[in-house]
Amino acid sequence: MLFEKGDLQATLAKNDEIIGRLHQSVAVNLHKRVARALVNKGVTLGTLVRSEEAIAAYDEVLSRFGTAGEAALRERVARALFNKGFPLATLGRTQEAVAVLDELISRFGASDVPPIKECVEAAKKRRAELTKSGSEGQK
Repeated sequence: MLFEKGDLQATLAKNDEIIGRLHQSVAVNLHKRVARALVNKGVTLGTLVRSEEAIAAYDEVLSRFGTAGEAALRERVARALFNKGFPLATLGRTQEAVAVLDELISRFGASDVPPIKECVEAAKKRRAELTKSGSEGQK
């Protein structure tokens, strides 16, 4: 994967290519590729500290696939929600970050799909970190 090699611009270009080529497909297997590319795009933009753009990529996952019933797409939605909290926190929008994590926990807390369960557990930990740091900052 290009991202692992550190070539973030190439990773971003590759994700944009996949999204552009497949975004109007009706095939569910291609939806998975688009959702994965959008999540990867958000991660890459976050790494480049392009927080607003990262949030927009995650929001696109949520708007396009947020109601999907297929486990693979639900996993991407859960990951988008989890990852969206990071750029929100980076921008000082801690309350919004906590709300996004709460949404993830609420929507997917009862899931028995292992990757989704991992996202929920990670969201609980991240939420605790954010609320602890937020309350310490208010003392």
